[in-house]
Amino acid sequence: MTAASTADGTDPALRFRRAGAEDWAALWPIWRQIVLAGDTYCYDPETTSERARDGWLAARESVRQQAWLAPDSAGAVFGTFHRSLNQQGPGRHVVNGSYMVAERARGRGVGRSMVTHSLARAAAADHLAMQFNAVAATNVHAVRLDEDLGSRTVGRVPGALRHPIAGLVDLQIMHREL
Repeated sequence: MTAASTADGTDPALRFRRAGAEDWAALWPIWRQIVLAGDTYCYDPETTSERARDGWLAARESVRQQAWLAPDSAGAVFGTFHRSLNQQGPGRHVVNGSYMVAERARGRGVGRSMVTHSLARAAAADHLAMQFNAVAATNVHAVRLDEDLGSRTVGRVPGALRHPIAGLVDLQIMHREL
């Protein structure tokens, strides 16, 4: 990844591509490390690689759900994100996004670049809004990033995440019109 970034903090050198089963070996260590930390996602830390792969990459060719990755020029993966319809039928115009950044790439604009890219892709697909269903209130970097990009907290689920240090913390529901 280059040291250069745009005025909005994104890395212009990142080139996103759809993720597939062949990418799971590179994505699994990122997914596993973040889930084991237990401070941002409510995924079961006992989840097997196969089950995690099936959930994160499910129906990768579908419009309903897409997984992406952010590789560097040598092919190392800096992060991954997952976009899916938040609801079916008359609610399908709102999508959901989940993002994971490799520890070695944090603080370098990868998360911002992934969120910006996914917002643009969602808008191009005629979605009207993006909703983040479970942002840990203690995940100050994600909350600040989402707010910087126009999301606002529309609800809170009190004590919904058992944080390994802070105990029970709220999960925020954040929403942004596209």
